[in-house]
Parts: sequence; C-alpha cells; structure tokens
Amino acid sequence: MKFAGVICLALLVVSHTAVACEGKNETSAKPESTDQMLARTVFNRLSPESFAIDSAAKKAYGCRYIFADTLGGLQSANPTAGGLPAAPAGPEGSPRVGKVVIAYIVTLEGVASDPVVIESTDPQLTEVALAAMKEWRFEPARFNGRPVASLAAQEFPFGPGSR
Repeated sequence: MKFAGVICLALLVVSHTAVACEGKNETSAKPESTDQMLARTVFNRLSPESFAIDSAAKKAYGCRYIFADTLGGLQSANPTAGGLPAAPAGPEGSPRVGKVVIAYIVTLEGVASDPVVIESTDPQLTEVALAAMKEWRFEPARFNGRPVASLAAQEFPFGPGSR
C-alpha cells in the first residue's frame, strides 16, 4: 500500500513539473532521480482564496521547486514562534501605512525559507516584514501523516489597527 502512494505522488510531481517550468529554459544536465525530485517538492493546498497569490508565487519560484497541489490530505504548517511586526514610524512620526504580501516555503525543519515578495506598497515595510520572518518557526505541514515542505503566504498590513 505504501508503494502505491509513492507512485501517485511521483505522478503528481511529474505532472506539475511540466506545468511549472513550461516556457522556461531551465533544464538540468541530467534527469532527476525520484529522491531528487521529492527533495524539491513543495506541497500546496488548492483553494479559491489563495489562488492568485499561489499562482504569483509559483511563477516567481520558477523551476526551483516542484509544486504538488492537493485538494485534501495536507495538514497546514502551524506557527510555533514569531509574530507580525509593528509598523515603523513614518516621516511625521506616525506609523507607516501599507501592505506587503510575501510567499515562502516552510521547510521540513520548520523554517520560513526562500521568501518572495508578491506585493509591496513600501520598500521599508518589505524589509521590516522580511526581518520578522527570520524569527518564525513552524511545525511542518503533513501530507498523509508525513512531514513535508509547503508553500505559504502572509499578508502584512501596516498602519493603525493592523496589529
């Protein structure tokens, strides 16, 4: 039974490799082994709410990862440390106002890795958000009971009442 799950996963991974890398000239010198492909596989739960951000993230990541999109069986990563940052002061001394959206990979070790800025209204707010993410820790996502790397995104709203 375990073997059948691995084959299904491999088929899912292979099908998404072609889609994620379509139109790009990112090829390796030799084909990847199943173990190499699984090491680059990032799981993502499909939902209408996250579709636009997920699509932008996958485009930004290009062929660095193989995205295994799922409709079920994926338990999301749970935060264990860190939080949202406060807005830095603007020129008048009041908090800066804006929004930053960052996609990232939650690794098997529970670290927010390889952040990609999807949207930002202010470069200074982006730096504050990225600095806060360095402190984040997670219990990794699980797929069918096994820990897996996963795609995640966070919106950072800055301004009055945002914390």
